Amino acid sequence: MRSENPDVADELFVGDSAALQNSHFHRDGELWILVHGFGADIGGTFPYLTGLDLLSLAPQGNVILVDWSTLAQSPNYVGAVRDVRVIITHQIQT
Repeated sequence: MRSENPDVADELFVGDSAALQNSHFHRDGELWILVHGFGADIGGTFPYLTGLDLLSLAPQGNVILVDWSTLAQSPNYVGAVRDVRVIITHQIQT
């Protein structure tokens, strides 16, 4: 998500450096990674509206919206908590 066109997203995948290089990612900009809540998906208003607010503060910034909806399904809250730890750990390592 970039301030100049927040409705057009680049899909990025773990380990796909070509997708990152071909994206609109601004290397020198701020970076925010937003993860939607349990039982939700990336289409919810929280990640999108929060991303817009962040970009209004730093127009050259980057917002990455993480879609982990497959791992955040109800009713297994304990499993989802375990899965988000894996996602966060991987984000920090990459």
